[in-house]
Amino acid sequence: MTNIFKSPINANVARFPDFTEFKFESADMSRNFSQADLEQIVSICNEDFVYKMLFSDLFKGRPYKYKDAQFFINKAQTGWENNNAFVFFVRDEEHNLVAAIDIKSAGLEGAEIGYWASKEYPGIMTQAVKKLCEIAKEAGYKKLWATTKLENQKSQNVLTRAGFSDLGEIERKGHQRRKFEIIL
Repeated sequence: MTNIFKSPINANVARFPDFTEFKFESADMSRNFSQADLEQIVSICNEDFVYKMLFSDLFKGRPYKYKDAQFFINKAQTGWENNNAFVFFVRDEEHNLVAAIDIKSAGLEGAEIGYWASKEYPGIMTQAVKKLCEIAKEAGYKKLWATTKLENQKSQNVLTRAGFSDLGEIERKGHQRRKFEIIL
């Protein structure tokens, strides 16, 4: 199987509304991640909103830990190495890790995406989702989709601003979610 993406991927993405440039980069095997990167992941994933939306059910209330960040980085790099899942990070002008976004499979007909971002960097996620769609289309993906918790209006707004259509409520893993989709 040929690689879906030619890595490493390095791109720029501008935050809205001030158009500050951020780096959008693949989390592939060519990257070396520092202790500071891992600490930034832990910090963001423990922010109240991110934790509530993504990790509270999974971790049953325990904090997101350093070992969880290590697992995430290992899984991200393994996904790139195996050509079956693709994590990207967004970094600010000081090279701080501020957001993550991923394509969860190599299914070019349609794949799920997911993401999180620090509350300290509003305005970056919509632009990161748009960049991901652009890169995915160039790689041959035909459609991307995402689900959100019903109460996650922030994420729903991100997806809508990025051009995704709201397909309504679905049941997923025993929970009601909203599903969004974009044809590339």
